[in-house]
Amino acid sequence: MNKLIFIFSILILILSLTLVSAYQEPFIYYKLNCYYNNGNISIDSIEIEFLDKEIDLTNGNYFINTLGFNGKLIKSINFSAPNKILYDSIDEQGNIVDGGEEELNETSFEIYVPYYENADELVIYNPVSKELTREDVSEYSKDEIITDKNNSTEKKAAVDEKEENQSYFFNNYWFIAVLLILVLVIIIYFIKRRKK
Repeated sequence: MNKLIFIFSILILILSLTLVSAYQEPFIYYKLNCYYNNGNISIDSIEIEFLDKEIDLTNGNYFINTLGFNGKLIKSINFSAPNKILYDSIDEQGNIVDGGEEELNETSFEIYVPYYENADELVIYNPVSKELTREDVSEYSKDEIITDKNNSTEKKAAVDEKEENQSYFFNNYWFIAVLLILVLVIIIYFIKRRKK
């Protein structure tokens, strides 16, 4: 009976460590709901999205810059507006007789831009580097802008240091592993103590 409890405890320990080590922080993105109209792009809405995998955004002739509070460039990525569709022409018998690519004058689409804690604005440019739109994303940032009576600006951390340290401790998956090991040791101790 003791060997069975010991083996069962080891299996639970291995399983819990495997599950805990498989945990991965999600990738955070701004999800931009955009509208394309004859070469111009506007942003209809912005949301924050948590994704399981990283998105590769390196193709296209449009680009979007993420700017910080100081106006400096944080990240620049390329993207393309999905304004082309493929079509097939079908005759009365259901056979494909023609096809091709058609360019749309208007379409809606989404862009995923990596999230940055210190981002202030997202700026979209067309292929000839003309600014198309600029959107404020400071409300999603962990930093905020404080303006005093003299119109001078200073950056202030929006997250309290104590909360940040506490969330790091509880979000750290090693804490969960240690807690599970401690629970298993206590269970084994009480089982052995009862038998004596």
